[in-house]
Amino acid sequence: MKRKLIEQAFPLKKVSADSRHEKDMRLGNISTFHIWPARRPLAACRAVTIAALLDDPADADPEMQAEYRRVTGEEDPEQQRARLCEMIGAITRWHSENGPNLQIFKDLIRKTYHGAAPKVLDPFAGGGAIPLEAMRLGCEVTANDYNPVAWFLLKCTLEYPQKLAGQSLELPKLDLPEELQVKKHVGQKGTLADHVELWGHWVFNEVRKAIGEFYPTIDDQPTAAYLWARTVPCQDPHCGAVVPLLKTLWLCNRKGKLRALRMTPNHEAKKVDFEVYEPKDRYDVAEPTMAKAKSTCPLCGTLLTKDHIKKCGFDGRMEAQMTCVIYDTPTGKEYRLPTDEDLAVFARIPELLENVAKEVPFGIPDEPLPETGSSGAGRAFTIPLYGFKKWTDLFTKRQLLSILTFTKYSLIAHKMLPQYYYPDEWVQAISSYLAILIDRLANYNSTICIWESGGELVKQTFLRFALPMTWDFSESNPFLIANKYYLGAIHYTCAVLNNVLLLLKNDYVPQILNSNSTKLTNEVNSIFNAVITDPPYYDAIPYSDLSDFFYVWIKRVMKHRKESSLFQNQLTPKSEELVVHVMPSHNNETSNIKRLTKKQYEAGMKKTFEQISLLLDLGGIAVVVFANKQPEAWEELVTGMIESGLLITTSLPIDTEMKGGVRNLNRASLATSVWLVCRKRPANKGIGRYKAVMQQMKERITDRLRYFWDQGIHGPDFVWSALGPALEAYSQYAEVKRLDGSLFTVAEFLREVRRLVTDFALGRILHQQSTEGLDAWTAYYLMHRYDFGLAPAPAGECLLLAQGYMLNLDDLRGKRGLLQKAKSGNEYTLLPYHARAHNELGEPQPSGALPYIDALHKLMQLWKSGNTAQRDAYAADHGLLENDVFWAMAQAVLEMCDPRTEAAERSLLEALVAWGRGRAAETAPPEAQMVLL
Repeated sequence: MKRKLIEQAFPLKKVSADSRHEKDMRLGNISTFHIWPARRPLAACRAVTIAALLDDPADADPEMQAEYRRVTGEEDPEQQRARLCEMIGAITRWHSENGPNLQIFKDLIRKTYHGAAPKVLDPFAGGGAIPLEAMRLGCEVTANDYNPVAWFLLKCTLEYPQKLAGQSLELPKLDLPEELQVKKHVGQKGTLADHVELWGHWVFNEVRKAIGEFYPTIDDQPTAAYLWARTVPCQDPHCGAVVPLLKTLWLCNRKGKLRALRMTPNHEAKKVDFEVYEPKDRYDVAEPTMAKAKSTCPLCGTLLTKDHIKKCGFDGRMEAQMTCVIYDTPTGKEYRLPTDEDLAVFARIPELLENVAKEVPFGIPDEPLPETGSSGAGRAFTIPLYGFKKWTDLFTKRQLLSILTFTKYSLIAHKMLPQYYYPDEWVQAISSYLAILIDRLANYNSTICIWESGGELVKQTFLRFALPMTWDFSESNPFLIANKYYLGAIHYTCAVLNNVLLLLKNDYVPQILNSNSTKLTNEVNSIFNAVITDPPYYDAIPYSDLSDFFYVWIKRVMKHRKESSLFQNQLTPKSEELVVHVMPSHNNETSNIKRLTKKQYEAGMKKTFEQISLLLDLGGIAVVVFANKQPEAWEELVTGMIESGLLITTSLPIDTEMKGGVRNLNRASLATSVWLVCRKRPANKGIGRYKAVMQQMKERITDRLRYFWDQGIHGPDFVWSALGPALEAYSQYAEVKRLDGSLFTVAEFLREVRRLVTDFALGRILHQQSTEGLDAWTAYYLMHRYDFGLAPAPAGECLLLAQGYMLNLDDLRGKRGLLQKAKSGNEYTLLPYHARAHNELGEPQPSGALPYIDALHKLMQLWKSGNTAQRDAYAADHGLLENDVFWAMAQAVLEMCDPRTEAAERSLLEALVAWGRGRAAETAPPEAQMVLL
């Protein structure tokens, strides 16, 4: 078997660092093109694609060996690997991607495949990062996604730029004011991006002329945004006041600038009067009316229950009240109360909205919202719990008027383009990017958007991939010249377009499919040299339901387009989507939408892996990204891959996830995604035998563990880096059996792998002491403390490390756990031994096992209390005195104690370890005492 570079070497630390860096790079990054969940960094996709396509130097044919010598300047294959990894790392940093090494790799890849372009497939292409990088490297790409919104994004990200890269057309003369003229003048030739900018400005100008008056400028102060609070009547019928549901009274909470709302009860009018003021400090602001979906009436003090608020929503008694207007000044934003002029515009909106809706296909978006669910992906939707039933319910009347008017003029632009002699491909492309602009506008112009007082800005609808209930929301002025609104959308979209137009000068038009991943062989006739994909993970993200937010707007622009067949349905298809979405029982009875259970999802993923195996060339590589939190999911994934005919050879833990932010706040999300590298298993492999498989695994894993350890890969990533190499020995067979004929399962095998990894890593921590009998709970503690000490550790890292030992993070942070939530951010710290004082510490867990670390912490507490009799009895009762592994573990914890900040714990452990080892020597047989002493 000729190995690929990715199976032997990979610049893991460099690619992880550059992937993290890229997440902060916005302008020109395809991640800013359009919202799509779980986008992978281009750096990781580029590096993985290169390494998956190139032969390993030791296995390359003579012609490629000569090329590797020429390119690297090295004779030894091991040195060539190292040099190739350095060269990959040189083009993974943002803005280094098109450096001189890119052409070197394109040439090497082409020569690897004897002058032909390798064929690369992504069955779950989503936002297009993986196929984009394959195209950058000169590959022939097939990108598939079941979701029509993703399909549309792939057309805009990959196909249109590839077809029109290097082309230019004269810019037509359009009636635009001076401030909206594009950089290139009329009559000059412009790229696709230049023409999108021009027509975007035309749409903007026409809409501003049509409805700009509905965003009035008061006293020459342009309005930036309007703040609203949802309202319900007080629960006390004797009060009857209108209660504003406010999560915060802060308007601006910045250093040197404090602004807030003050509420004054108006008992006569049965409402609250607002005032904008400057607090003396951060404590000079009252408590808001809302807390945990419950509210307090500011007039009578009655507590409004969640059920009351929900009932008001369903009964049509939940409304909204404008609380503040934000306006721009030469020195920044300022705040004022709404005027009669601000409010008067709403009287004229309904009639105009009705007229505009008649001019737009499908009219107002009255398609139904997703159903909420108590588990599965449905838990992402809480807003329907408050009586919101249709997509139109997520927008104010003015927001609907704005978005529908932008849609109207985008449709007019589509009809005008042929009149300016644009070729059909240009017409389709420009119209598609105008639809992208509308989606971006809607994302910053719904009642899910909130005002962020710390940064004085409107936050987007999809701060996280959910539709939560927002009590106070912000309504932006779409005509502002700001990055987040329509003109800003043009700027960001064209920046991405300019980038992809440069890099997609590729000879091969990508094949963009809209197919079920379990039926790809019905759509594709090719055999692929590589399949690289990032599949959906159980119930992590409800792709179709979330994408309906954009689908309802795209379909209104696409109605008369050639590809409109995908946008004629009410909403995106869901019956075959590989997402677990369990609805409450009463919803299951009434829902017309078929949803997948966990078992059905797993069966669908297995069928997808079977399709990948069928479509993969015998010498090709498949790479599957996995970032699921649940340990059981790993067993199912690996089992499905093996049963579908794939052989797993390598696993790469790459840090690809965004740190911090609302999306990860208060939840443990993986910072690292694991990229599993697979091959097509030879058909002639029979049943594997336990002893032989274990021997092969140990031989393979030891070499790879040394490689990763020497690269400085420690902690959770080290545990996961061993997964692939170990599974190579197991997955080369369809099944593995013991001598007695019983099946040796994936779960059992993974436990053996974790034990060996623990032996290797902890052997270094424990100074080569055997880890035989060391429990997973204690192994987790040692690895965590080795890497993070008692300092805060990212929740994602804790989660990944816990998975490595098949532990549940909820247990680790539970009553008997090892972890506690850090004071700020999404982090955890190890509990110091004295903070674990509870009645059950040191007693066996419900499973019957007693973790060594629990026993150590119990002994430490007994030692500190001076209760020597109880200490001695506890150590003797649990067989600790003669347990070498236990005392080696205690010594390791001692050595991890920082002598500057953890001196007391270190001193206690020094005494305890000395006592324990001394007592062990005293109780040993005479011949053993001689050795010990």
